[in-house]
Amino acid sequence: MNELPKVLTTEEQRLKEEREMHENWLRIHPEYENVPESLRECASEVAEFEAMIASFELSHPLAELMSIVELTQADAPYHPVREPARLALALILKSLNVLKDETDISKDEHDRLKLEYKRLSRAVGVINNGIVDHNR
Repeated sequence: MNELPKVLTTEEQRLKEEREMHENWLRIHPEYENVPESLRECASEVAEFEAMIASFELSHPLAELMSIVELTQADAPYHPVREPARLALALILKSLNVLKDETDISKDEHDRLKLEYKRLSRAVGVINNGIVDHNR
């Protein structure tokens, strides 16, 4: 049986065009895709994150952390300088992830804060075969 093509009403046509425009806009701006409307304003949490960074640097001198070059996995949990810094860094990473997942932070702002985290993370370093790698 041959069916005639459905004739769209003016309202249906308008909705179809709006949907197509929206889909096209999302292709051009993928960073806005699937952004829930329930995200919190990020400003106060960004300020808290920046305060955490400053506090970390006051409590854990980066030059001293960078000077740690030899450390075994077994000795790492007992190191008086590196271990407290590593634990503090974990809290900073958690805060960075909350900012990304639960606030309206822009990609550029998150990337800026992530660079700050990486700077601290490199100072703490990663232990690999008894050597603390400060380049990851």
